[in-house]
Amino acid sequence: MKVGQLEAKPGEHIFGYLKTPASRSGMRPDIPVHLFAGAKDGPTLLVQGAIHGGEVIGSIAILNFIQNLDPNAMRGNVIAVPVVNRAGFELGERGSRIDGKDISRLFPGKKKGSVSDQVAHIYFEEVVRQAQVMVDFHAGARTAYERYVLFSAEADPDNLTELEKLRRKLVVAFGIDQAAFFPPGTFGNNSAKEAIEEAGVAQITLEFGGGTGWFKNGQDNVRDAERGIWN
Repeated sequence: MKVGQLEAKPGEHIFGYLKTPASRSGMRPDIPVHLFAGAKDGPTLLVQGAIHGGEVIGSIAILNFIQNLDPNAMRGNVIAVPVVNRAGFELGERGSRIDGKDISRLFPGKKKGSVSDQVAHIYFEEVVRQAQVMVDFHAGARTAYERYVLFSAEADPDNLTELEKLRRKLVVAFGIDQAAFFPPGTFGNNSAKEAIEEAGVAQITLEFGGGTGWFKNGQDNVRDAERGIWN
């Protein structure tokens, strides 16, 4: 299994950074990536956190999860990315101050765009396209409390595609008590989610924690987020 210059052989766990373009000052928001290549063939799961830099419940849950993950006991692979947006993470902010953009809205990205456009392109091609399932962690940060599984609206609920059937199973398996979808157009044209689905990746988004009780409730949310990944 290979992501950028990182390569894991069956039964291995490899950690390193996916190289990204430099800003005008020379700063590189390289992305930390853990690769777990299972001893036997199977599907690939991507778990990612902090694509919005201030939303860190998923980041902590992912780090807890990988401490107990044994690639020799696995069928398939796991790509674990605790922090996608390092520039935003450093400042506890949603987007990237490098260019003022939100990476999560840019997929599939651009080879010749701004730094965030290029980061989105590299990440999409090297990481997202390899997965069959993508679990994307978000949270309410400091301004709102959130706790539900979010998924894309289905085009025709009476005639589900195979990807939509899989996504419903993932929503239920994750195991928290609320799930929701927003009608098409709620947030404008979300071409990023469409790009992910066109790549054949079943994505669910977790909104987990935040608000005035962030510190008080954080431990419970981290526990439930980690349990959901195992599910």
